[in-house]
Amino acid sequence: MTKAEVLQYLDGVNGKTIKLGLGPITALMEAVNWPDRGQKIIHITGTNGKGSVCEMTSQILQAGGYRVGTFNSPYFEVHNECIRINNQMISDEDLLRLMNEIEPSLKTLEKQEVKLSGFEILTVLALLYFKERQVDFVILEVGLGGRLDATNVIENSVLIILTKIALDHQNFLGNSIEEIAKEKAGIIKTNGLVLMPDQESNIMKVIKAQCKEKNACLKTIRIKEPSLEGAQESEVQETQPKGIESNGIKLEGLELEEIKSIRIDSKRIQSIKLDESGIEFRYKEKSYKLNMLGKYQVYNAILAIEAVELLNQHQGLEVSDQQIKIGLEHAKWAGRFEKVRQQPLCFVDGAHNVDGIKALVDTLKLLPKRKTIAIIGMLRDKEIDEMLKEIMPYIDVCIVTKPLNPRAEEVEVLADKIKGYMGEVYIREQVEEAYDLALELARKIKRQVEMQTLIEHPQTSNIKQLTQAIIPARVQESIGEEVVQIIGFGSLYMIGKLRCIMKREVRE
Repeated sequence: MTKAEVLQYLDGVNGKTIKLGLGPITALMEAVNWPDRGQKIIHITGTNGKGSVCEMTSQILQAGGYRVGTFNSPYFEVHNECIRINNQMISDEDLLRLMNEIEPSLKTLEKQEVKLSGFEILTVLALLYFKERQVDFVILEVGLGGRLDATNVIENSVLIILTKIALDHQNFLGNSIEEIAKEKAGIIKTNGLVLMPDQESNIMKVIKAQCKEKNACLKTIRIKEPSLEGAQESEVQETQPKGIESNGIKLEGLELEEIKSIRIDSKRIQSIKLDESGIEFRYKEKSYKLNMLGKYQVYNAILAIEAVELLNQHQGLEVSDQQIKIGLEHAKWAGRFEKVRQQPLCFVDGAHNVDGIKALVDTLKLLPKRKTIAIIGMLRDKEIDEMLKEIMPYIDVCIVTKPLNPRAEEVEVLADKIKGYMGEVYIREQVEEAYDLALELARKIKRQVEMQTLIEHPQTSNIKQLTQAIIPARVQESIGEEVVQIIGFGSLYMIGKLRCIMKREVRE
């Protein structure tokens, strides 16, 4: 099998086709002798934040000296990004070799009219690769939903993490938050250990019911809104077998009436500083630094911290507080409020649903005020009107483009919706052209600000003085001379392309 043939098999991994159901992948797993068996798998699902939690947990375990295989999707540039061991992508040679090994099984299944998607094949390749390389842990990110996702073909997991659950992919997962929560809860295994942030009561009711059915132990983290100014508290709840202490390892039985609250942080969760370099926060009286941007990453980091502490407790790990700090600081996750370029400031963010857009808005509110140019492309099966309502008050200029996906909204339709919020709306269907226009507009806006400052401050004669005149001294260190920023968001498929273009230009 050639590389071109491999890529043809894997076509569809990035959502060109979505296919739920475990029948085909179960047949392939049987054919290749269930490579998940014997592996310590951390299975992660949720609507937003699961990729970041995967990355943070992986980096912490690596800092603790463990060899970690990670499977994520979608990819931005090449399929290899989805399969990594300790930050190293699978090589083309290994990907091709493993595909050649399973090709006979694929051909046999095709003759039986069993057709696998690219995502299903890639999931099996990842499990084969991780078993072959004898990793200590596998971190498996769900592609879509949970119950019928290809990754749920695994028989067991040492830890299940559910990140925040919100409305998304209703045409696949159900129209209500309860239906979506039930799909996510479908990855909970018998006698499993489950970690999640406390959420709305209707969501928690669904999760608790699934834990009861599966005889699983549920640990929830209750986190109030971190603030740059004030102290907040957090608490953990455990739903666990009656009579088992919180540090017990044996997990048997479950009675919901035995839920007990355990205060794990009687002091503070406090976000201390957030700027374009990252965020610092305190949790359980310890200070942490993230080089990932976005206020919401604090929540994800707390989930990762608690996940590793559970692994210390139940799997006999000895990851230290210092190693947790090192791991979090090393964590980087592409496309999640990622700064790609400094001049002009360019960010990409994977926000593509209402909850993600609200998180993006929270971050924008904390950054210095600048003129903001948005490059936006969305899929038509998303809650576009609600997302625009949340984000548009924070955008000055909008450039509408089109994600490379059959479900992409037409640019004219999206632009008409945006025109209800602002007058300066442009259409550039090609992402490259949208970015070129954004750079041109950024230069224009910067010149206008400089000219206005000259008029208001005629004694000012150079750019540095201009910057000092228009930007408060307290933020000059973090933003330099930038008075405008470009932000791409709305679709992971679109920002993946945009990110590649931005990075290519920076390199050149």
